[in-house]
Amino acid sequence: MLLLELKSLRAGPNRFKLDLAPEDLELGDIKGAEVVGRLRGELVAVKGANAVEVKITLTWTFKLVCSRCLDEFEREFTEEAKLTLRRGKPRLKKELALSDEDIETVYFEGEEVDLAPFVREMVVLAIPMKPLCRPDCKGLCPICGANWNRETCEHREAFEKGGGEKPPDPRWAKLLELKGKLGGKK
Repeated sequence: MLLLELKSLRAGPNRFKLDLAPEDLELGDIKGAEVVGRLRGELVAVKGANAVEVKITLTWTFKLVCSRCLDEFEREFTEEAKLTLRRGKPRLKKELALSDEDIETVYFEGEEVDLAPFVREMVVLAIPMKPLCRPDCKGLCPICGANWNRETCEHREAFEKGGGEKPPDPRWAKLLELKGKLGGKK
């Protein structure tokens, strides 16, 4: 839990250091990304007349698997999120088009707000869809599986020139034979 006690906030910016373990945010179940070490940052809460503005800055390291070469690598992330905390319940209209303000507003009851779910979401949304160990990752040979970042194989040159093709899958042999009999027409 990451509780923000609203009654203890004073006027102006209230700064809190964040030093969280992955377990604090229930990050152990994330597939394809593992948080290495601790998550560190700062939470700034500014109490207003009707709301509390919260800004969270967080830095952590993910262990990821490259989507091209399948090597594990670590990368540091720094993310920032802003929330507006409002007491009460949202007033919903029959039809509602959400604005950025609506998305960043959290309604609450009581004197404490658990910010852990929002921080967890911030971390999970930072996971890249196709992580790359480096921008120029060469990937794996589609024929023999050699990691082209570390080694070359007999197929690499043909692929770089654009002429490389995978050998035909033997399960398609009969269809390829039929294609040849029909004159190669599709």
